[in-house]
Amino acid sequence: MERLVSVIVPVYNVEAFLRKCLDSICGQTYSNLEIIVVNDGTRDGSQAIINEYARKDTRIRPLVQANGGLSSARNTGMDAATGDYLAFVDSDDWVAPDLFEHMVRLAEDTQSDIVVCNYDKVYADYTERKYLNLGEETVNVRELGLAEYMYRYLFTYEHGHEVWNKLYRRSLIEEHAVRFEPNKEIFSEDLMFNLYVLCHAGRITSLNRSFYYYLQREGSIMKIPNPEMGARYVTLVERFKQYAARAGLASEVEPVLPVLLYDLMNACITQIYKSGGSRDKIGEALRLTSAARNSSFIPYMRKLAFGKAMSVYRAKTGGSRSSDLFARFFAICCMLHLWGIYSGIKYKRLGASAIRL
Repeated sequence: MERLVSVIVPVYNVEAFLRKCLDSICGQTYSNLEIIVVNDGTRDGSQAIINEYARKDTRIRPLVQANGGLSSARNTGMDAATGDYLAFVDSDDWVAPDLFEHMVRLAEDTQSDIVVCNYDKVYADYTERKYLNLGEETVNVRELGLAEYMYRYLFTYEHGHEVWNKLYRRSLIEEHAVRFEPNKEIFSEDLMFNLYVLCHAGRITSLNRSFYYYLQREGSIMKIPNPEMGARYVTLVERFKQYAARAGLASEVEPVLPVLLYDLMNACITQIYKSGGSRDKIGEALRLTSAARNSSFIPYMRKLAFGKAMSVYRAKTGGSRSSDLFARFFAICCMLHLWGIYSGIKYKRLGASAIRL
């Protein structure tokens, strides 16, 4: 008997892209799907398109809610899901026709809780293929240890932080009532969700084939400098710390948290640079993060500057001595409010290795 896959598609003002997305899901070679399309208070013609497709394909379950954001729409879809597996597709992206055929077969063959595939980043003028440096293997997070998994796969970005390049065993999600946190509070709802799931996951299997096509749209929020990201990332780390403690993983996770926050702050700074922000914007991000009310940022920076976190990270990942020292320099600059000095040096380093958003 084929396993049922619940595919959740949040929709908000995407009428120009929605047909391509739904065509790619409805045309899957694996047919046992429930396609839960959540209208998140869209103000364009997307609902008419949803209705049209629902009339043609009875697997589509249209849901409508007041606008609550991406996390809210995904949670609404998860609450309605009944499948054995859970998948997410953003409504301006599309998927390969054999995505679920391969992912479900791999999940069943390996008895994995999560299956990961590669993806392509699609720009207006070219496509960046196989974005992840993904191997093909099965790892057991419980046997490996969550901290070790983070060193090998999270900090290296091998599996990606996204949810849409993954297939999840729904029983694991429901057993632990995992849901998405609001973006406005933690910025990266996908990473937060995956960190929660990792606290409970067993086997994770990766397949180095691009089945997902991630559209890079002009006007995307990721193309606008956002100095407030850092403060939200501090909240993300704190929520992960609290969640891991409830899952009995506090002692394992605690030593990794300063590196996790540094990794996320690097993402914040790089996003500002690549979206055209100035060195002053980078300094502003560090100032806002350091000054956030009830922030644990500075205590984490003390641990990063004077503790063993970066030394362990370097030993686990083969990082350089210079990267270790630069992380400690970052932490000290934040502690002493030397944001301008750090942002000037970081801006020059980014200029020597700029990567397109």
